[in-house]
This record gives sequence, structure tokens and C-alpha cells, in this order.
Amino acid sequence: MREPPAPPTAPSGRATRFGDDMRAAFGGPRSAPCELRELRFGGFNLVEVNCRVPGYGQSAPIPVQDALLVSLQLCTTVAYDLWEDGRRLECVPVRRGMVNLNDLRKGLVSASVEPFHALTLTIPVRSRSDADGVLEDLEPGRSRTGLYDPVIQGLGMALLPALEHPERASHLFIEHGLLALRAHLGHRFGARTEAPPKGGLSRRQLRRAQEFLEAHLSDNVSLSELAASCSLSAAHFARSFRHATGLPPHRYLVERRVVRARELLLSTNLPLSDIALECGFADQSHLTKAFRRVLGVTPGSMRRARH
Repeated sequence: MREPPAPPTAPSGRATRFGDDMRAAFGGPRSAPCELRELRFGGFNLVEVNCRVPGYGQSAPIPVQDALLVSLQLCTTVAYDLWEDGRRLECVPVRRGMVNLNDLRKGLVSASVEPFHALTLTIPVRSRSDADGVLEDLEPGRSRTGLYDPVIQGLGMALLPALEHPERASHLFIEHGLLALRAHLGHRFGARTEAPPKGGLSRRQLRRAQEFLEAHLSDNVSLSELAASCSLSAAHFARSFRHATGLPPHRYLVERRVVRARELLLSTNLPLSDIALECGFADQSHLTKAFRRVLGVTPGSMRRARH
């Protein structure tokens, strides 16, 4: 494979969408074009890159940005190369479920002669003074290929359906998963985060958050919106809310939706499909799955028992 081009310079004076960068790097006119799907949440980006046929060749450089790239491999790829700042990295064959971790501040270029399929996540890197406690700089030489990490694998596979069905994606769940991924990266790879706050929310903040959720049971609430109702950062709020309630925000919201659905089920004759939409579920099957998990019975069996 030929040597990569000189690394690009960092963009200045504009915000870039990583999905556009990946499309420019991997989606050009090639004999083996890639399929890309993207979701973005704040500074986090999820992009699925899928090249189904061999002979892709070399990507264009991914523009330099202040972030880490986590790539969860969704198929086995043996013959590939990676460069950072024009330096070829030592790459090991990767199998489904393995992880590559690269520093996007170093002008990443990739090349492959085999089909490849990966879920990529960008994690912003900021200073230790950031109120959200996001990742600090990785130690030099921290790029890794062919890692086995069941936590990253589990979180990545949990987030993947959001790309398949974005209209059903829960903002709370996705943001919470991304925060968990960021915290795990800091713990395993030496990138540090600010210490979590002691204690939970104040009574006033907890009441405000609960009232906000009750008022938006049928909406696709984001973690940022919920945290803003308490004048806190998303990361601080997520940790404090779990400390105060014993549940992450998205689980708490689902359980409150189930309680509301139960009330409608027992007090009205609305069809289950209407109750599902009224309570913020995507459809009746989504309601049934959550209902069974929280209460141990299905909505249909509870309604039959009422009659």
C-alpha cells in the first residue's frame, strides 16, 4: 500500500461535523464505496462505516480535531493499515467485538483491502478545568489496535440500534451510554476525569427534575435538557441523579412511563397502541417490553385481569 499523504491541519474558525468528515474520508468515488449512518449528540458522534466488498484501498485523511476515535469492529478484518501523522501504526488483525482507539489530533489515515464494518464514536478531549469532567489528554503513544474490551463492546452494541431506528432512539439512554463510555475510557486507558461529586441532588433539584420528567413523559427528553432544568452539567447531573434515586435518568423515565401507562390501562378503555404513544413509547411492542420488565406482566394480561 502506498504511503499516506501529509497530515491535514486542524480546522479553524468553524465547527465540523464528524459525519461529514467521515463521508469525505470514506465515501468518495471508489470501486468499493462505503455506507455511512450517523447520529450526533452534543460533542459526541456515532458513525457506522460499512464497506461490504474487498478492494477499498486508502481513505482520505480524517481532519484533525480535539477528540478520540473509538472503533468497535463489527466484522473480522485482517489486512488493514493505519497511519497517525504519517507514521504507520503497528496493527493486529481485528475480529468482531474488538476495539481500536486512536487520537484524532494526529491526522488519521486508514487503508484496507478487505471488507470492513465498524461503529465509530468520537469522544471530545478537553482540559481538566471542564465542568463536565471530560477526558483529559491521553498519555503519548496511547493509540491501541485489536483491544478486547467487553464494556466498550456492550455499550457499543447497545447504542447501535439508535442508528438503525433513529426515530425510536431515546436521547436519555444514548447520552447516558456515551457518558458511561467516556468514564470507562478514562478508567482503563489513563485518561483522567474529574472526581464525581459527593452526594446527590438537593431536594429542590430532585423535585425539579422529577417534575420536569412528569411534564415530558411523552417527549424524547435529552439529558442536557433535564440537567439544564437543575442548572447542572449533563455529566454532573447524571451521576447525582443516580445517587439520589438509585436509577440512571433514562431508567427512571421509563419506569414513570410504565406507571402512567398502568393508570391509563386500569382507568380507560383506550387501545394499547394509543396508550403507548400517550406515554412516550414508540409503539405497542415497545410498551409491552418495558411493562413486562418493570411490572412482570404484559399490559394485555393486566387489562384482562381488570375485566
